Amino acid sequence: MKYFAYGSNMLAARLRRRGVSAQAVGPALLRGHRLVWTKRSADGSGKCGVLPTADPADVVWGVLFEIDDRELSILDRAEGAGRGYLRETIAVRAGGRPVEAATYIAIDVVEGLRPYEWYKRLAVAGAKKAGLPTAYIDWLNTVSSKQDPDEARRGAELRTLAPEGD
Repeated sequence: MKYFAYGSNMLAARLRRRGVSAQAVGPALLRGHRLVWTKRSADGSGKCGVLPTADPADVVWGVLFEIDDRELSILDRAEGAGRGYLRETIAVRAGGRPVEAATYIAIDVVEGLRPYEWYKRLAVAGAKKAGLPTAYIDWLNTVSSKQDPDEARRGAELRTLAPEGD
């Protein structure tokens, strides 16, 4: 099945670390939405979400992945489907054509949250690896982040950035 990832899940290594055999198809574009960092995480930080705006000028870039249908329950658990996110089918553009894909829409949203710097780094790394537009990557880099007080978690998450032939 097709999965549209934005945020830290744009990095295939993060998905694989979660037990999902994600194969990148390529960059994809979600129109009429904007990326926000207001999904409340159990760790107190802000995670990414996509907010519908109905303005076609608003876009969220992401990565289209092919994942095994049997692994969808693994991704649902990792994303907190039904608690923090809802899985929905959306229409994105990939390779110049419309594609239906699953994605996760944040439901536990709180204004004023900031991501941990490691989370933002994973999102930026995924965007770079996918070849997303430079202006979009530059914008991701401008997002204000904060230091994670849990150094062990920070270290574990940053190990995802280690090269693995991905």
